[in-house]
Amino acid sequence: MASGFFAILDDIAALMDDVAMTSKLATKKTAGILGDDLAVNAEKATGFLASREIPVLWAITKGSFINKLIILPVVFVLNWLYPPAIKAALIIGGVYLAYEGVEKIIEYFFHRAKKGEEVIKESKLEDDNENSEKAKVSSAIKTDFILSLEIVIIALGTAMEKQHELIKIDAHIKQKNSELEQHNQAIDYYNQYGKKVSQEIIKVANMSYKQGEIDFFQFIQSLENATTIQVDYLDAVNQYNQTQLDLQYINIQ
Repeated sequence: MASGFFAILDDIAALMDDVAMTSKLATKKTAGILGDDLAVNAEKATGFLASREIPVLWAITKGSFINKLIILPVVFVLNWLYPPAIKAALIIGGVYLAYEGVEKIIEYFFHRAKKGEEVIKESKLEDDNENSEKAKVSSAIKTDFILSLEIVIIALGTAMEKQHELIKIDAHIKQKNSELEQHNQAIDYYNQYGKKVSQEIIKVANMSYKQGEIDFFQFIQSLENATTIQVDYLDAVNQYNQTQLDLQYINIQ
């Protein structure tokens, strides 16, 4: 009873270790995009009066939170119902982000830089224009939605990839344990029966040859049969040790 309880605890510990490893890998994979998400939203939130910065940031934060509430269940349901849709969404999101990047590059290189008075006049007009503020907030939330979608999909793909690797490793371990059991049975058979049979074959062959009951060819054939049993035993021992080393290597990894 106690051994079964500790076995359950061991399984739970192994599961938590796998979850921690998967989460760590997914976080590492998405850290760069998450940084881009924060940077883009910070860039979108600039250009407002000091009195409007906190309300604008709060509006973007609420929009970002709603985006996550929408994205997470949708992505999980799509992955369950139709996994190819996840890849399509990832490609579409990437194309949109590339479009935004190209637009920024074109604006930087080809749009005429405005001088002081024009900037002041335009800034006053934009500060007084409520629609301009709403447009900027909407743009930030839309960009956050695309980036959040990319982050969730990449994290999901990384977690699933790691899960597939763990399934393969688990299947490989089961196969090695099965091979280990087979080699162990072969070793036990030799220790219980094979060794005695081999020794008896050699003993009978020697006596029969000395008494002239068998010729030299039959004597050699009998020794070969006994030696084959011993070689099979040594081969089983070697395979058993090799399988043990493979299992230890997998556990270390």
